[in-house]
Amino acid sequence: MVAYSFKTMFGPQVSALMKRQTVRADRKRHARPGEPVQLYQGMRTRNCVKLVDPDPICVRVRPIAIVTTWLLEEFIASIVIDGRSPFIATRLKRSRRQMALASSTSATAV
Repeated sequence: MVAYSFKTMFGPQVSALMKRQTVRADRKRHARPGEPVQLYQGMRTRNCVKLVDPDPICVRVRPIAIVTTWLLEEFIASIVIDGRSPFIATRLKRSRRQMALASSTSATAV
């Protein structure tokens, strides 16, 4: 069984099952779909609290890459989930939609 620890600020959201995902660095073993996970706050301290009982079941595990840039260390250049960058796709859809609206607006104005 896999256990994850959350910061104090996320405790109420995890307990209420409002926070249903987490991004974690690579480690020896992550949860697998269908497997129960233990969710804690302050794990390995005397203030350790189990946030959800009974243990929730892992639904899905997806690879994620957060790409930074050398220009600014704090700047996230892109986020890639399952080999796709959803934010770039969203921007392309918006720009295509805006171009379509602009062309339809100019056509009706004439």
